[in-house]
Amino acid sequence: MHRGRAIPLQFMNSEVRERFWSRIERGDPEECWPWRTRSSRNGYSLWEWLGMSWMVHRVAYTLVKGPIPDGLTVDHLCRNKRCCNPSHLDAVTGSENTKRAMEAKYGSRPEPCGYTHQPGQICRACRAAAVARTQKKYAAKYREMKRLAKQRARLREREGRKALREEQARQREVSEQKFQELGRVTIRHWGHR
Repeated sequence: MHRGRAIPLQFMNSEVRERFWSRIERGDPEECWPWRTRSSRNGYSLWEWLGMSWMVHRVAYTLVKGPIPDGLTVDHLCRNKRCCNPSHLDAVTGSENTKRAMEAKYGSRPEPCGYTHQPGQICRACRAAAVARTQKKYAAKYREMKRLAKQRARLREREGRKALREEQARQREVSEQKFQELGRVTIRHWGHR
């Protein structure tokens, strides 16, 4: 895949352009236009041309709006990776693309300190709040684990006492059986007459 390579428009005649656009389900300008064929593992549509794989949204942007400026990426405003509608595509910096994706995924919500941070940045107040949330979460799990461990120990202890009582009862039965088998035996102690 050639993400950063410019699309060679000098080799794209009308026949190649027609073949490219025929693989897109075009509809209203406001709708997404999905690519009909192959896509990559991460969900972006791919087009085989000139013996290479090209990202379809980059080709569509280049055909309609012109070459992608250096240092910019093509952002899907609709957040649909298979969309090829040029009105849904915008050339932005990588950080702006990431910011838009995070806002779409998580929403633009203020942090505990009252401000909205850039992705990857965090202030002391927010870090302290995150640590407190984590400690609270794991403290509850730790308390639950200790409670379950005590409960299991009590069960083992009860089972152990029960097993001991059963063993003692079994030994008493065995000794009574032996006593009955031997009958009444007079025990004579040596040294006594």
